[in-house]
Amino acid sequence: MNRADSISFTVHATGGLADTIVDHTDAETSPPGNGFSFAPCSAGALSDALTRAVAIYRQSDAWHQLVRTGMQQDWSWARSARQYDQLYSRMLVGSRQ
Repeated sequence: MNRADSISFTVHATGGLADTIVDHTDAETSPPGNGFSFAPCSAGALSDALTRAVAIYRQSDAWHQLVRTGMQQDWSWARSARQYDQLYSRMLVGSRQ
């Protein structure tokens, strides 16, 4: 695994970050976690998230799964454009009825 593959996300759960990062509290999370989030925005909450991230990092199999999950995410504009296209198509069909 190279350095870029080993980066996990630890974020304050707000706005788009709350929608993007699924907290990896344990391996049974559904959908599986792709990072670590914390709230409220405080030193204690951040410390807890970093402690959880380090604990998973020390579990090689769990860490590799988290990295794989993160790398499989599709947050591209192509994906968003398809979703908007589908939404607009449904709205047009509904307006014609």
